[in-house]
Amino acid sequence: MMEPLVFIPGLACTEHLFTPVMERLEDRVTMHVADIRGPDSVDGIVEKVLSEAPSHFFLAGLSMGGYIA
Repeated sequence: MMEPLVFIPGLACTEHLFTPVMERLEDRVTMHVADIRGPDSVDGIVEKVLSEAPSHFFLAGLSMGGYIA
C-alpha cells in the first residue's frame, strides 16, 4: 500500500471538495483531509496540518491548500 495521502482544501472549503477523488482512490490509498480551520496565518495552518498528519505522506492541495502544500 502507498503512503497515506493528505488533502488540503482551499480557504472556506470542506472535505467535500475532495469527495469525487477520494471515492476513486478509496481502494488504493489511505486518505485524510486536513482541517485548516483555526489558525490565522499560513505558518499556523502548516503547523496544524503537520501535527495532525501521519509521519510520512503524499500531499495534495487546492487553492489556499496548494499554498499550504
